Amino acid sequence: MNSRQRRGVVLLVVSVICAVAAFAGVLAVEGGHRADHGDHRDLGAFQGKIAAVPLKKGSLLQSDMVAARPELKAGQMEIAIMIDAETGVAGKITPGARVNIFATFAGRQDTDPDVSKIIVSGAQVIDVGEIKAFDTNQNNQQVSEQGVPITFALDAEDAQRVAYAESFAEHVRLALVAPGDTAPPPAGSRSYTLAGDTGTGSTAAGGGKP
Repeated sequence: MNSRQRRGVVLLVVSVICAVAAFAGVLAVEGGHRADHGDHRDLGAFQGKIAAVPLKKGSLLQSDMVAARPELKAGQMEIAIMIDAETGVAGKITPGARVNIFATFAGRQDTDPDVSKIIVSGAQVIDVGEIKAFDTNQNNQQVSEQGVPITFALDAEDAQRVAYAESFAEHVRLALVAPGDTAPPPAGSRSYTLAGDTGTGSTAAGGGKP
């Protein structure tokens, strides 16, 4: 074997060693990525789960971005209503969250004050749908032309309140409850009128539809 052949063999061996080292580096990086984020190719792990955070098209799906679907308790039912996309959701409400549901009603007569009420406190959100256009036949005065269907887990009485508000309230809005906060709003703060706030005319609990 002459010197040129020996150099060729040495270069071939070096090339093989470099290739093996590069392959080992790729495996190490892949192993570290799986350790940090899990195996993203196992789609079965996400079956039956719901998004725990707002998801965008093209996002890398990770295990902490989904959660088990909240289950109904005995005596509860699912009810879905359309909430104004701009004033009621703003992309911050996700399945599993708890919200207070506000409804604003016009006075029965011209002399009666408009009233805002917390009709349900601590309502559990089961599902958040896709933004879509409101039904043009609805009488509600929406702030925007689009809404989001929100599904709640409620008992029969609260479900009736929500259904009534969707049909007759001027507006229905949601207020996100802080995690771990289970205390209901004080009884005196569940209804509000402008006249009651300024100390003239009706009290905060007076006037308007229930």
